[in-house]
Amino acid sequence: MLMELSTQEKIGQLFFVGLTGIELNIETRQLLREILPGGICLFARNIRNSEQVRKFLDEIGKVLPLKPFVSIDQEGGLVDRLRRIMTPIASVASLRTIGDVDNHAEITNEVLRMLGFNMNFAPVVDVI
Repeated sequence: MLMELSTQEKIGQLFFVGLTGIELNIETRQLLREILPGGICLFARNIRNSEQVRKFLDEIGKVLPLKPFVSIDQEGGLVDRLRRIMTPIASVASLRTIGDVDNHAEITNEVLRMLGFNMNFAPVVDVI
């Protein structure tokens, strides 16, 4: 399918875009169809509850001809985009053992997978 895209559509695949709101309205659908971004990133402003997020991501996937990267920056601590959906997650800086890190990653991964995300912009290595 990628080879069938025009040059302009292939350029759109290079973009990650943030969206306003918590659902796809006419303007947002039109924007996605015009840009055809390769990725979408949701922020706290896009998240109300788990059903709303799943529906939002499913609708985005239906608008775009290629499956996009659907991302979030879910680190824990101060950067916890899902605090409206689940118990706040501890900051990675507070984790002390490999077991703690594994548990943190497993919980985060499972929640994001269930919601429909396929990418997380959480840090792998931090300066702390």
